[in-house]
Parts: sequence; structure tokens; C-alpha cells
Amino acid sequence: MEKQFDTSQAIRRIAPKHAATAMVFRDSHQPVYGVVSNLSLTGACIVSDSRLTPGRYVGLKLSFYRHSDLFESRARVVWNRRGEAREKGFEGLQLSGVQFALSSTLQKSLLSTILGGEDFVDVFRLSATEFDALQKALSVELDELGRQDVQDRGENRN
Repeated sequence: MEKQFDTSQAIRRIAPKHAATAMVFRDSHQPVYGVVSNLSLTGACIVSDSRLTPGRYVGLKLSFYRHSDLFESRARVVWNRRGEAREKGFEGLQLSGVQFALSSTLQKSLLSTILGGEDFVDVFRLSATEFDALQKALSVELDELGRQDVQDRGENRN
């Protein structure tokens, strides 16, 4: 029986205490090398000197301190932005948010085991109450966006 998806773990962002490296494969381009700034069970923020294009799928190989196995996954680039001066060490670099496309229970289990260790610190963690409040606040806007999308598609068909 597959383990239930834990929403609180998915939105919990943690940062590695020690260097965690990333190798990103983009179609026929040279690999991009970077570091993992923070991550969760659903995705990561990767810092590199190359811009990753939002919407594209990439291959990932992540290496974590004291873990001999690489974590490998496909991922979708969700966002990209340039590091700002207030972000020490990241100024001028490219920060990219990726969403893991975990295809197997083994991948999910490996990531959960890695992230469950003592080598990470909390960056951001919503309580269940905070998550419910956020979800409620966004639901009205998301419902409206959904209605607008359906309406736009209907107009485009005519």
C-alpha cells in the first residue's frame, strides 16, 4: 500500500547544513553545475551561473553530504530569477526553482530518507493552521482564474 502524501512535508523547506551539489542536464546542452540552496519533498532551489528556462524538463543528479547514493530525478523548472544584493553569496547568480517528477516509490523513499537526517535545517515550515489559512485565501483567486480560463477557452473555440 502506498504511503499517504504528507502535505506538511511537501511545503516544508529545508536547507542543507553542508554543501549539496546539483548537476542539471538540459537536452543537448552542456550540463549545468550548481548548489542546492533549499529543498522539500516536492522540489528544490538550485543556484548556478546558468539560466534554466521555466516550463522545461531537466534531468537532475543531486549529491548530499554523507550520502553515497546520488539522488536522480526528472524535474520541471518552475521559476528562475537573478540573485539580489541582499542575498549574500547569491548576488548575480541564477536561482531556479524545480519541481521533482518522482516516478517511483523508491525515489520518493530515498529522498524522504535523505531529508529526514540531521544534515538539514528548517528554512520555512507552515503549520497545518497556517497552510489551511493560506489555502483558503488562495482558493477564491484560484477559482476565479479557473473560471476565467474556461471562459477564455470557450471564446477561443468560437
